[in-house]
Order: sequence, then C-alpha cells, then structure tokens
Amino acid sequence: MSAIGGVVGDMVDHDGFVADLVTFFEGKLFNSYTATEKLDMAAYVVCFDTGTAPAVGYTRTLTKSTLASGLSDWNTLQAQASAGNIDLIVRGTVTGVVHGLLYNPVSNNYKLDTGNTVTQTQLEGLIQAGDVMSVMGVYPGTGAADETGRGAAQGTKLNLPMAPGSDDAAFARVWPQVTAHLERFAPEFIILQCGADSVEGDPITHLRFSAKTHGFAARELMALADRLGHGRVLALGGGGYNRANIAQAWTAVVENLL
Repeated sequence: MSAIGGVVGDMVDHDGFVADLVTFFEGKLFNSYTATEKLDMAAYVVCFDTGTAPAVGYTRTLTKSTLASGLSDWNTLQAQASAGNIDLIVRGTVTGVVHGLLYNPVSNNYKLDTGNTVTQTQLEGLIQAGDVMSVMGVYPGTGAADETGRGAAQGTKLNLPMAPGSDDAAFARVWPQVTAHLERFAPEFIILQCGADSVEGDPITHLRFSAKTHGFAARELMALADRLGHGRVLALGGGGYNRANIAQAWTAVVENLL
C-alpha cells in the first residue's frame, strides 16, 4: 500500500509506490480538493509531452488462442520499431525454454539471446505449437560501442554492450575496460547509477546479473576513487521492474560503499 506523507520544501513526500495519478491525489494532502479538481490536476500533469512514444510499455501476450487477434498489435509494434520510436522485445518460451529476443527492423527478424535469428513467421508457428510470448515496446536504446562522444568530448565515452543472457562472469570479463578508461581520464568525481533492471528475473530485460555484480561495481569504483586520490563516489538509485531485485541490488551497493 502506498504512503503519501507531508510536504518537504516544495515536494510531496511519498514512498513512490503509487499506481496512478488518481490514486496519488487521493492522499490526505489533497482532502480539501473536490473530485473534479483532482481529476483536473491529474489531466494537467499528463498533458505535457514527455517525448516518449505511446507504444513504449505496450505489451501483448500471445498464445495459440490469442495470436490471431494480437497480430495487428504485433505488426504495429514492428512498424513503431522501424520508425525508431521504440525497441521491440519478445520474452517467453521458444520450444518450451524461456528466452528473450530483440527485433531488428533492418533485417525484419528477431535475434535470440543465444545469437540465433528467427522470423516473425517462425515465431507465429512456435506460438501455434504451444509456446507463449509477450511482445513489448520499450524505450529505444542507445549505448552502441561506436558512440564514443562528440566534438571536444570525442573519445571520452565508453559503451560496453552486453549480449542478452550475459551473467556475472561476462560482466567481470569486460570490467577491466571500465577501470582502464576511468584511469586514463582520471575523473574528479565518480557517479554510479544503480539501475537494477540488469538483475536476473527482471520482466523486460534479458541480462542475468546477480546483486553481487552491483556490489562488485560499487566496491571497485570506491577503490578506484581512492587510487585517484579523491575518494569521491556518488551512488544514485536507478530503475528496475522487479522490486525484490531493486532491494537486493541497492543493498549490495550500500554494503560495498561502507
């Protein structure tokens, strides 16, 4: 159950677990407003363009019985991916085994977390044979290896794309590139964004890290900051779509910062 407290400065203090704006405005802080005024405030908040395509977050679960009715939505999501508005992912069973897939608009096929590719027609056949898959539009990704910065910052940016299914061992193998990059530029301050959607069990991502990897990164960055002579590391909470994973990852980070 959500908890909405008092006002801190110019902000409302709450625990972040609020289903929607209508529920948010049911908090005791808004008791003096009429139902109409609350709806008006909710409508006002959502009228601002976030730049996020409506297809972001849209999901259809496809089974043998729902495939025919869901094809139109599936094709719409593919068109949105081709337009660059979303990335299109699939999560479900492939011949009875749970896998994640990413749609490639250029080749018009899907890349499995094993590296193999399949077509939409092949996936439809698998669903007809009993597999269950959910197609979802997610925010279009960035972070390609060739994105290294622009202008005067060219070369200062390091992206390390991780293949679907990557685990703690895969993370450990690429980590030396992180420390080498940071030591090369010797930042005066390190910010760690502690997103937890890379932890295994997240419903919309396809990585298989454990909370230990988050703790490892925090510990390594603390050691690096000490080597650089300033000891300054700021850890910021990040996203994730499995609340237990978030708690475990953040706890591991805090433990290794202390």
